[in-house]
Amino acid sequence: MKLIVNADDFGLSHSRNVAVDYAMRNGICTQGSIILNTPYSNEAVRMARDGGYFHKIGLHLNLTAEKPLSTPIVHSGRYCNDGVFVGSNPRSKDKVFALNGISELREELEAQIKLFFDLGFSFRHIDAHNDILFNIPVWMAFKPLIKKYKIKHIRGVEPYLFGYYRKSILSYLPLKYYFMYRFVTLKTSNQCTVLHGGRNVNQFKRDYDLLKTKQSTHRLIGNLRDDDICEVITHPDFDGEKYLDRTNFDKNRIIYSLEDTASKIEGFDKITYNEI
Repeated sequence: MKLIVNADDFGLSHSRNVAVDYAMRNGICTQGSIILNTPYSNEAVRMARDGGYFHKIGLHLNLTAEKPLSTPIVHSGRYCNDGVFVGSNPRSKDKVFALNGISELREELEAQIKLFFDLGFSFRHIDAHNDILFNIPVWMAFKPLIKKYKIKHIRGVEPYLFGYYRKSILSYLPLKYYFMYRFVTLKTSNQCTVLHGGRNVNQFKRDYDLLKTKQSTHRLIGNLRDDDICEVITHPDFDGEKYLDRTNFDKNRIIYSLEDTASKIEGFDKITYNEI
């Protein structure tokens, strides 16, 4: 089993930057993904350059926090208040991306992608904040940009999320057709590699242990690929005393340390998307 260990939200805040920098310098994470429309993005860029892992940072697309990089989406009245993205959950039935707003979504996504490459980043991996690529309009806006910018790797959404999204009763497209479109199209396009990422370390360990004992295989991300490659997502943060992983918590929502995450993936062959 090979593991891609991604540090999400690089650039979101100073505390996230400090923790991602720590995770990358100490080999806890193999790669990261940066948000480029926040006040802390430039700090993250500097840290990546100084830390020697600039070539291992992909783009974390963002349509739900901070200020857009493009103008049309600000004036559309759909997703921004006072020039700032509305911080809503795109999984909620109360806020979905509009099918009649694809052009402005595409312009904003392209602005973020263009800035990413203009800054000198070369790692052609993209994932997204709050799973926005799950939304049909966002995906339709994004798909033409895959070929245009030669994107090699995209983090997909894992199947277990479909149970959650089904509760939101998305009215613009039956979920079963979205499932077919989202996964089958990408897997057969030959334009990029898609892993169905999203597992935190506890979910991964649970499924890996079940697989080893042959109790279950259906939940494991790796069984969607022939080469048993999985992605573990982390959200490193620093509270002033400890390095935390905000995707690693117990049933009482108590957050575990980043070192706990590191211990649970110890012994696995850790790679980046470029090594697939």
